[in-house]
Amino acid sequence: MLKAELKIGDLADNIPTVAGQSVSISESYIHPFVHSNVESVLVRSAGQWFFVVRERFQTDGNGQACSAITVISDVPVDRFQQLYQECLNWPLDFVLLEVAYRGGRLRVRADQLGSLPIYFSVKERWRSVTLSWDFADFLHESRLLDAEVLAHHLTMKACYSARQPCLGVNLLTAGAKLYVDGSETRFEYGSNGLPPSPQSLPEDVDATDEFSRILSKAVFSRASSIGRNAVELSGGMDSACVAMAISSGLWLDNMWRYPTR
Repeated sequence: MLKAELKIGDLADNIPTVAGQSVSISESYIHPFVHSNVESVLVRSAGQWFFVVRERFQTDGNGQACSAITVISDVPVDRFQQLYQECLNWPLDFVLLEVAYRGGRLRVRADQLGSLPIYFSVKERWRSVTLSWDFADFLHESRLLDAEVLAHHLTMKACYSARQPCLGVNLLTAGAKLYVDGSETRFEYGSNGLPPSPQSLPEDVDATDEFSRILSKAVFSRASSIGRNAVELSGGMDSACVAMAISSGLWLDNMWRYPTR
């Protein structure tokens, strides 16, 4: 999760520097969201750099907020590629910004999980990109409404799409890429691979217990702490499965924890 205002001209001529909890590139900036569940890393090499905000593992930081940005500077190209590949293979969610100095080329990538929302808007005339996890940041100026998207929402037939109710503001969907340079803007959706086919459980395995195990693994793999997790339930089938799985409690910090209403 982050907020950023990036001018392509700034990216072409300036080295990113860390000041407090932000990254500055001349007049451009990146403000990562400070939270105990996420961490920020800036890696610089000759002619290129990348910045990543990603979910932390349960063993990283003991649930403390990670306010400092980790900076890895002047790494050789092979080490840079290794760190970059580690980001792409990160098992939890992330948002990755890549910059090449030559020509000022920017690419923003979202992980396949899509749990870290990032909205974006590109000002073609000024060749600048605005990124934010908060949609309200884009409402300070007048925007046209997307009638088709609104019609889908009003008829309760909304679909998962980059398009949003306001024209000019889009969502970086799971696995998507945004590419911007001095003359071109390109957006690519993530892979449209089919979900895995349902598999029958062995007769001696209880479906609710197995779902609870998978849910617990997803929760405990992250740097969570007691009293800071919430589950929003809509009342549908998925929400009912989550409610059933956690109704009997979760084993955390060597004791059973029970949900509160």
